[in-house]
Amino acid sequence: MHLQLQITILLLAGVIKFNNYKGVRKIEKLFFDTLQTNFYMLLRTLMFIMFFSLFLSCVEEVTLEFDHEPKLCLNCILNPDSLIKASVTLSHSLDNSAQFEPVNNANIKLFENDILKDELNFISSGKYL
Repeated sequence: MHLQLQITILLLAGVIKFNNYKGVRKIEKLFFDTLQTNFYMLLRTLMFIMFFSLFLSCVEEVTLEFDHEPKLCLNCILNPDSLIKASVTLSHSLDNSAQFEPVNNANIKLFENDILKDELNFISSGKYL
C-alpha cells in the first residue's frame, strides 16, 4: 500500500508519465480509495478514544469542612413605581441544601441620605412589606 501511495503521489506531481490513460485512472482511483479508507480509520479511532474517555474519567467527591455561623441575608428588589417587598433569611453552609430559615423578628428601616424614609412591617415567614 505504501508503494502504491508513493507512485500515485509521483504520478499526480507529474514525475511519472503514462501513455495509457486507463492505467492513470486505476492509480488515481487506488490513491483516493486509500485516502478515504485511511480517513475513516482515523475517524473511527478518534471516536473510539472519545467514547471510552467519557467512561474512564474520574470523579472525586470533596467534603468541605469549615465552621459556618449563620448570617442575616436581606433580599429586596427596589423599583421606583412599586411597593417595597423584602425577605430576610439566615445563610447556611455550602453543603446544606435545605431551605433557608426565615427571620420573623427583624426591624427593617429604609434610609435615604441618613434620613429615615420608611419602615417595613412583618407579613409572614420572613417576608416584609
